[in-house]
Amino acid sequence: MHLFIGTNEILTDEEINNYFRDPLEVFVNKVTAEILVPRGVFDAALKTVGKNIDEKIQSLADKFKVSKFVIVRRLYDSNDIDHSVYLSKTEELNKLFKEFQGRKKIIRGWKL
Repeated sequence: MHLFIGTNEILTDEEINNYFRDPLEVFVNKVTAEILVPRGVFDAALKTVGKNIDEKIQSLADKFKVSKFVIVRRLYDSNDIDHSVYLSKTEELNKLFKEFQGRKKIIRGWKL
C-alpha cells in the first residue's frame, strides 16, 4: 500500500513512536486490513469460531493467512475485544515475536 501512495514503508525510530498518531499510517492500515481481511467475510468467519480468544485468533489468522497481529487489530476494530484485551494480546504477540527474532536458528550446522 505504501508504494501506491509514494511513501517509504521502512519506519525510522521516530516514525515508530508516532505510528498510531499519523493519519496517513492509520489510513494505510485500514485500507490494507480491508484488502487482507474484508469486513463482511471477517464478520461471517467470526460467527464460526469458538469463544476462546486464543483459539479464535489462531483460527482466523489461519483462515485469512495473515498474522495474529492483524486479527487482533480486526477483533478490536469490530468491538469483539476491548482495549485492555487488545493491549494484552499485542503485548503478548510482541514478546513472542522478539523471542522468535532472538533465537539463532541452526540448520545443518549453519547459523542463520
